[in-house]
Amino acid sequence: MLNRSKFTAILLLLGVFAVGAAAGVVGSNVLRHRSRPPSYVDRLQQELALTPAQHDTVEKILKQYDNQMREIWRSVHPRVDTMRTQIRAQIATVLDDHQRDLYRAMLTRVDSQRAAREREADHAHR
Repeated sequence: MLNRSKFTAILLLLGVFAVGAAAGVVGSNVLRHRSRPPSYVDRLQQELALTPAQHDTVEKILKQYDNQMREIWRSVHPRVDTMRTQIRAQIATVLDDHQRDLYRAMLTRVDSQRAAREREADHAHR
């Protein structure tokens, strides 16, 4: 049989556990949303204060054109990559050795972030 102090201790532990779990869920959601840029409809929502009906309609419009936009991007993506490589090479020629090392590190970070966003976008559309 539980006495009053044990019962209180158990309730306190359960309360602390519940608060910790809730904080973990909230923190995880905050970090997840911070790590990915807002979608176009999210940006419209923030800037224009869309009503729920408008938000749903905008999402439908974007979804309607999603495949066409992806196809266009697939056709121009290699050209953009080629141009990006040329631009980066030209910028590197202006830099000293130390700056070039920093630039390479920065590009590695930027490319990694872009690849993660693209993977996330591809995953979200499946």
